[in-house]
Amino acid sequence: AGLALEPFPTPPELHAFDAFGNAALGFEANVSVELLHPPFAGVSLLGPASYPASEGRVSLAGIGVDAPGYGYRLLVHAEDIPGDVDGELRHLTATSDPFTAHAASCCIRMASFPVTSLGGGELSPQPRLDVVDFGEALALTGNFAVTVLVEGGTA
Repeated sequence: AGLALEPFPTPPELHAFDAFGNAALGFEANVSVELLHPPFAGVSLLGPASYPASEGRVSLAGIGVDAPGYGYRLLVHAEDIPGDVDGELRHLTATSDPFTAHAASCCIRMASFPVTSLGGGELSPQPRLDVVDFGEALALTGNFAVTVLVEGGTA
């Protein structure tokens, strides 16, 4: 996870293994990276579209996404890799766990407004505040304590 529009602070790293679960230190190939089913249209990856593997390892340095959201997944694949036994070419893929790209900036939006209230009584309905990024996507979820300053006059 990281901030939208910035590379991940810790680059994802992939390791290649053989059919027996041993490190495949001889794996040397270019791997391609793409977003798997982006949560909404128009989201793009930051960074290169492919990365070189060396000694069975590849670091996705400089990768990130250009919009805040959650449920993002990366699909990494390498094509035309010779098979261990028969020499046939293989297509290898790996999928990341879901991750979140947080908004670097956000604001608070009043999502529901009280209609009426009597002095000393509860507001009805209770006000609801959403923390959203500047694209209006929810930036935080959960319950948080907030302090509200009420300004106003008399009716």
